Amino acid sequence: MTQLGTRYAKEMEKMLRGLIILSWNYKVRRLGNCLFNGSCNASRFSLRELSTSRSNRERLGDEFATPFKDISDLLSPAQATEILRANEVSRILTRPGAVKTVEWNQLGSNTPIEDTLAVAHCKPSKGMLFGVFDGHGGPSCAQVLAKRIFPYIATALTHSRKLRSFFSQEHSKDIRNEFLEDVADTVDLVPELHELYTLSLLKYVAEKRKDDSTLLEAIEFDGTSVVNSTIGGDEINDIAASLEEAFLRLDDDLSKEALASRKDQNVALATMTVAMSGAVSSVAHVHNNILSVANVGDCQAVLGTLGEDGRWMTTKLSSEHTVENSKELNRLFSEHPPKEKDSIIVMDRLLGQLMPLRAFGDFRFKWEKAVIQEHAVPHFSKKAVPPNYCTPPYLTARPEIMQRHLSNNDKFLILATDGLWDQLTPSQAVKLVGEHMLGHEALGPLILPPTDVSLGVVHDLLLKRRENLSKRPEDMNVATHLLRHALAGTATGLDHDRLAQLLTMPEDIVRHFRDDISIIVVYFDSEYLLKYPFHAEMAAELA
Repeated sequence: MTQLGTRYAKEMEKMLRGLIILSWNYKVRRLGNCLFNGSCNASRFSLRELSTSRSNRERLGDEFATPFKDISDLLSPAQATEILRANEVSRILTRPGAVKTVEWNQLGSNTPIEDTLAVAHCKPSKGMLFGVFDGHGGPSCAQVLAKRIFPYIATALTHSRKLRSFFSQEHSKDIRNEFLEDVADTVDLVPELHELYTLSLLKYVAEKRKDDSTLLEAIEFDGTSVVNSTIGGDEINDIAASLEEAFLRLDDDLSKEALASRKDQNVALATMTVAMSGAVSSVAHVHNNILSVANVGDCQAVLGTLGEDGRWMTTKLSSEHTVENSKELNRLFSEHPPKEKDSIIVMDRLLGQLMPLRAFGDFRFKWEKAVIQEHAVPHFSKKAVPPNYCTPPYLTARPEIMQRHLSNNDKFLILATDGLWDQLTPSQAVKLVGEHMLGHEALGPLILPPTDVSLGVVHDLLLKRRENLSKRPEDMNVATHLLRHALAGTATGLDHDRLAQLLTMPEDIVRHFRDDISIIVVYFDSEYLLKYPFHAEMAAELA
């Protein structure tokens, strides 16, 4: 049996043992697609999908009815490359700061893809925001999260005085654009949902502008940027507190929106579907030379650093919130009576059903049982109540936050959903991006040092250039480079047949071999970081 065949058999066995889980996810996905994909006479609530033109009938039809394709049906290398590059984007940022370039790409396994990503300039903090979001039970929660989390972070970062001067009626209809300058915004909300979500954000802003303890005292909308803050000048801790506050506030708003009484039943059902589905995420904020990563679930953030010896060093800036994390398991067990220890985790899942131990949404693991029975069961049946549901909440959206002062040796950050990390280790990913970066640089003109140099120095430069040219990538976009190696990489190099097979498997089978993959790679400006104190002073003077 081939390696793929063996893996398929194992995945089928897992699937048969988890029919209840699949049945629930199917139910939520189907209702979510009715509301967000344009069927069930609710097309006005559709969100713009990212990667599919295939009908719901094909996606939800006879499960596992389509066999593997014959080898003659597989893609040519050019066709495979076209698929891999379909969603790639590269952006060079001209704004002075620690971030120089950002590249991203996505490859779906589910239809529609349940991953989403976002990139934006945060106007209040003068920093950059990056986020990957991995949905489950359908794409709706991840899409809503990608659209909403950045404005909540911007609100949490902004001092109350600035919110008071900023907050006025003329801003209320387009408050998101007052907070952010989008670089990657992959989701469009229809007017009804946009209005609802804007009202929730405005309420949060109104509450914050009354709070004199709001963080980052000196961050202003007019361009002034000073490092001091309201809590002892400890900016790095203030940013962490703001990220945590924003995550928890948005999750709480998702809950309140789903439980509110509404005359419009389509909106009521849409908010309930978002609440019953879920999403994990990894969000990075870069402000001056401070990198902060807030993680919920099993997405990962990895920093690539070039050592003085020319070797790449890997630093994980996130922890996966799954049963494989003993610290996370101990946290969960400590929050519930000892008698529940054997029932909280079943088959490596929360209450036998949910893989991540932290997530947005998924309120059937958070609400009181009576609330689930009143609000969710009428739409999703009695299966909305998980088994052994005794002492909720069992799930939280509280992020784990890791931070770092960047140096000029820190070259890039990789943010990705678990679909990438199922295929590559963090060290492998860092090595691939590092080699891609050096190979990419070798394609440019040879630049000699500004001073007189000897023939020996030129010879060494040419040898180094030849070495880097041998690493020149097939894909100019580094996220596509990672995608290709994640799917086609073997111990002996890239295997096109493997890549073609993974790209042509029937939709109802492929998701048991690879997940949706979303990747953002952020390149840092080494010169800016090397001279960072000078740049900070210059920014203050220019303001």
